[in-house]
Amino acid sequence: MRFLLILILVLFLTGCKTTQPVIERTVTVTETETLRDTTIVTEPDTASLKALFECDSLNQVVMTELEIEKGRKTTPQVKFRDRWLEVTVPVDSESVYFSWKENHKLETEQVTVTKIVTEKYKPPWYRKILSWFGLIALVVLLLILKFKSTWFLKILKML
Repeated sequence: MRFLLILILVLFLTGCKTTQPVIERTVTVTETETLRDTTIVTEPDTASLKALFECDSLNQVVMTELEIEKGRKTTPQVKFRDRWLEVTVPVDSESVYFSWKENHKLETEQVTVTKIVTEKYKPPWYRKILSWFGLIALVVLLLILKFKSTWFLKILKML
């Protein structure tokens, strides 16, 4: 009984092994960094200043009228001191020119699956015919044993 149990256990533990496909993965990462400088064209902006100077009776220059027209982004600053007219128009230079970096990362993954295909054994045609004859003979023998077991036992005793 113990031998039979070990034999059944060994038969269950052994069996056909399927072959696993071979999988290869290749990951390629390409990283590109580009430093770019550029000039941005902005809309033109103007500011104007109109001043009227006249001479008085003492023959000194006097500013009688002053018109300042502001622009969209600029405002002129006017100073008139001691016979000098000073006009200053501040412009933000950083908004005209700047640089930036572009980073591009391209990641491609290539997966190769290699399946190992084995050909199944195909028996020749005459072996198939012999197998069918053997199966038919086994079924006939089982039927004979079932229905005519006494007749079969008599034949066995004669031999």
